[in-house]
Amino acid sequence: MISSAEAALLIEGYKSQSKVLRIFFIARDRSVNMRVTGSVKEFVEGERLTLVAPNADHCLVVLFGCTFEYGDPREAPDAIRDSVAAKFDGVLTILFPLGERLYLFEMR
Repeated sequence: MISSAEAALLIEGYKSQSKVLRIFFIARDRSVNMRVTGSVKEFVEGERLTLVAPNADHCLVVLFGCTFEYGDPREAPDAIRDSVAAKFDGVLTILFPLGERLYLFEMR
């Protein structure tokens, strides 16, 4: 686990550097697995994160009650580990109160 303040520093860095991210969302029951490439458009610490794809599609992530982890992409779940380990530097995981996870992989 990392603190909300540490997660905010990472997200602010992604935004200020216009870092390209590979974004994975996995529902708690695994009924939804979604993957997209994008970047941080807007961030309000502790409240919301807006991610945007190159075609301008966007996603609003509400951060109330979330916790955070940061790690090496080789520590990702089996379902996505092999496809990302060689392509990414690190991963910020947003854990939602009901168990869903949003992974923000930093592209090399």
